[in-house]
Amino acid sequence: MYDVAMKLNYQAGDWRKVVESAAALKMIRPLDETGYEVLAQTYYKSDDMGNTIATSKEAVAAAQSAGKRPTASILGMLLNAQAKTKDEGYRSTLDQLAMGSTQAEVWGQVMDFALATKDITDHQLLNVFRLAMRVGTMRDTDYAAMATIALSSGISIEGKTALEKAIMAGAIMRTG
Repeated sequence: MYDVAMKLNYQAGDWRKVVESAAALKMIRPLDETGYEVLAQTYYKSDDMGNTIATSKEAVAAAQSAGKRPTASILGMLLNAQAKTKDEGYRSTLDQLAMGSTQAEVWGQVMDFALATKDITDHQLLNVFRLAMRVGTMRDTDYAAMATIALSSGISIEGKTALEKAIMAGAIMRTG
C-alpha cells in the first residue's frame, strides 16, 4: 500500500506525501530500485540536495550489496546533486557512471575532468582518448588532440588512425 501511495503521490506532485509513504514503507521493508528512484527524484525536485545524495547513496549501496550495478538514473541524480553542492564525491560517481555508460555527455564530463587534472601525463590522456574512441564517444576536438599526442609521443600509426577516424566521422575534412 505504501509503495503504491508513494508512486501515486509522486505522479500527483505531492512531495511531502511521497516522503511520508517512503518512510512508512521503510519501516516494513527496504525500498526497491524504483522506490529509491522515486524518493531520490522527489528530493531532487524539492531542491533537497542533501537527502537526494543520501537516498541515492543508499540505492547504490543496496544495488551493490545485491550484486547489481546501480542504475544510470540513480547515478545521474547523485552526480547532479553532488555537482550542485560541490560535493567531493562527484568524481567517483562520474567514474561509476562512465563505467556503464556510452552516453556522449557522460564521457564528455570524463574527458573534461581528465583535461582539467593537474599533472596528467600524455600517456594517461592518450589512454582516456583510446577509451572514448572504443566506446564511440569522441568529440570532434578530441580526434585532433589524440592525434597530436600520439604523433608527439612517436606513435605515428595511432595518430594517423585517429585522423582517419575523424575524417570518417566528419569531424575534420581531408582537405584544408
